[in-house]
Amino acid sequence: MFSSFLRSSIRRCKAGNMVSMTKRAFREQEKHGAMHTLGKQELDVWGKGTGAQVDHGVTVADLEVDAEVWSDSVADKAAEIYKTHGALVLRGINKKVINEINSHIKAQVSEAQRLYEEGQIKKVPEGWVTLDGTLWIPTMPAIREKLGRDKTMMILGVDYYTSAALLNTAVDPRCLDVVERIVGPNIELFGKGQVFYKEADGGVPKLLHQDNAYFEFKYDGPIVTLNYAVDTSVEKNNGPIYVIPGTHK
Repeated sequence: MFSSFLRSSIRRCKAGNMVSMTKRAFREQEKHGAMHTLGKQELDVWGKGTGAQVDHGVTVADLEVDAEVWSDSVADKAAEIYKTHGALVLRGINKKVINEINSHIKAQVSEAQRLYEEGQIKKVPEGWVTLDGTLWIPTMPAIREKLGRDKTMMILGVDYYTSAALLNTAVDPRCLDVVERIVGPNIELFGKGQVFYKEADGGVPKLLHQDNAYFEFKYDGPIVTLNYAVDTSVEKNNGPIYVIPGTHK
């Protein structure tokens, strides 16, 4: 999964809770199962514990628009979906660059693995980093034997500086059309992008969270575009995005 971060420098955050797999979620994936909204029973349990407002009965179909047939009216509809539910799927927005990004990811995985095996890795507060910039963390005990090592890749050394295709996911004019309708014209590109990597024999769980807990923005942000370079779904149990519609209010 790779992320692009954009934020507004002028608009203050709304009061209230927002706990979802992203704070502001834009998603591109050719398979409809790649994003999953929590069910009514799950929402009831979660809502009672946090006091957050949730939208019952919202499906992925309610959150998506077709980014391959673009117009001002489509951008207006997309922004309205986000303002209503706090999550949005822009179907097909990164279709032209997804294969290139996937190839960059595969190449970086091979490089990180080589550096790890050669011992070119150093300890950092978050875990360990190989010389290519890939972050490694301890392998969970349940998969350590299957994976064959005590460290697992978490964030690859692929970013805006090493992959123009990844940068394109953040500056696509269609994406910016929607972001501007949400936060206004003063948009900053925040950070350098991230690629979260789930190894085939395990991977690291990423629980429901707020990005504000990490970045502590004073103003309205970040708006995060989340993208998958592979097919995921609930049925495959291989890491689909979960969102809780309405919790941005």
